Order: sequence, then structure tokens, then C-alpha cells
Amino acid sequence: MTTDKTPTQIRLDERNHVEKPLLDQLDGLGWDVIDLTDTPQKPGDTGRRTFT
Repeated sequence: MTTDKTPTQIRLDERNHVEKPLLDQLDGLGWDVIDLTDTPQKPGDTGRRTFT
């Protein structure tokens, strides 16, 4: 249970107020966006050999 009394509609979080708008903007510019936020990631999913 959370004790945060900030109304949901004005609560700020990095995903919805920074990351997602940037991904949407890049998509609008023609970039190939790979959004793996809600998926367990493997290096190959992002075009890498390893995460190190």
C-alpha cells in the first residue's frame, strides 16, 4: 500500500513523462523504436552481443 497522496493525474514518473514521449517523437521521425520496457531483455533483443 502506498502512502503517496499525490493525485494520479499529476504524479510524475520518468517512464510516462520522459522516456515514452521521446520514443514517440523518435518514431514520428522515422526511427525504428525497440521498446522492451515490459519484457525481460536479452542482449540480442537490442542488437548487442552482451550488456557489458
